[in-house]
Amino acid sequence: MEDIGQDKKNSLIPKIAVGIGIAAAGAFIAKKLFRRDGGEDFAGQEVNPVLQDIGEKRGMQLFIKSGDERVGVHVVTPIPKDYYGSWNEKEDSDDKRLFEKALQKREEYKFNDALETARQLLSAGVSGNEKTAVFLLAGSCHYNQYMFEEAADEYQKALNESTAIGDREGEAASAGNLALAYIQRFSLEKARRHAEEALKTYKELKNRANEADQLSNIALMYRRGREFDKALKAQEEALKKHRQEKDKNKEASDLASIGQILQQKEDPDKAIEYFEKSREINKQTGNMKADAEQVGNIGGAYQQKGDLETAQKYEEEALEMHRAIGNSDGEANQLGNIGLIFQQKGDYDKAIGFFGDALRIHRMTKNRIGEATGLVNIGIIYRKTGDLEKSMEYHKQALKLFTLIGSKPQAELVKQNINKTKDRIIAKGRREPIDTE
Repeated sequence: MEDIGQDKKNSLIPKIAVGIGIAAAGAFIAKKLFRRDGGEDFAGQEVNPVLQDIGEKRGMQLFIKSGDERVGVHVVTPIPKDYYGSWNEKEDSDDKRLFEKALQKREEYKFNDALETARQLLSAGVSGNEKTAVFLLAGSCHYNQYMFEEAADEYQKALNESTAIGDREGEAASAGNLALAYIQRFSLEKARRHAEEALKTYKELKNRANEADQLSNIALMYRRGREFDKALKAQEEALKKHRQEKDKNKEASDLASIGQILQQKEDPDKAIEYFEKSREINKQTGNMKADAEQVGNIGGAYQQKGDLETAQKYEEEALEMHRAIGNSDGEANQLGNIGLIFQQKGDYDKAIGFFGDALRIHRMTKNRIGEATGLVNIGIIYRKTGDLEKSMEYHKQALKLFTLIGSKPQAELVKQNINKTKDRIIAKGRREPIDTE
């Protein structure tokens, strides 16, 4: 295919921490997850966002529908919670050193090494809440590699273990993480059950910070199910609780999430107000990454309004902000967003250039979901310009990636695009069978 487009070691385990989730430190590029809601283009339809980050925040590009066009916005990825059981209080031992080694390997994105160390711990016979912690660590390693079915299996083991020994904190963390895995697998009913279970437990434990985080997750789960009024209510409740906890970063994140819900409710003007409120807090706290994300979100809202010139100005400003702080995931998001604007303008040459630049970053950082979605975006451009063979080529590569990582809904949508492209090829008189596997 042608080229397209333009030392950290923890000696102690923290008492309270969140997992790095999907490459929290920015070494992995942001993902794009999609759901079809009519029309013919997989990547160009209504998108169900994933759950809000309950730990360290990183950008993610998603698309919402504005008429027949796509609007790129920044959301935050779902980050599984870490839970350490009694490892913190445990005296120095071979087991504790192994657990710390597994955590360190995960921080270094050496997930298979971390998994091997976790297996050694399980073979050594760790038990109780320490065993729960190992299962959760293993689950997060699978989750980071977009292996959500395997992650769900580990989280279920953690839930079973914590329930058996009556460990309520472990139960809540396990149920919440299991909900995240089911969200990623588009199993909303199972996700809802476990998310509500986690929320109930956090309330009983009077853990207000985690309760607020779980409300944010439930809000975004409602968004995935297109229940926007329920989503708005839950997100506003999360905002209230985060304000009570005086957590300015999460307050800013909640405000941005409310803005995104308002976008999905087709109220971009009100959405801009919330994005601006989020920016004010981000400036106060010095959170340059989050500030850049909201600049991009404002650009998306203007695109939704049909003001493409203003939208492009904001998206280009956000691109430079992300580059200035060395945030590769934000850079890739903005390249994709600018590509969307040029696609909407009908300038397919420039659009494919920006999509290609984003694709190269996804490949460099080994983000398979981002790579697969980038391939779909380029395939759509080729189909729009009548190069059906190239469109088929890019879509088939995307299908292989989505199938590899177990993203069944996305794989099915790509198959639909392949079939539509195949029909067009046949309509042009090329009647030889085309393999879509």
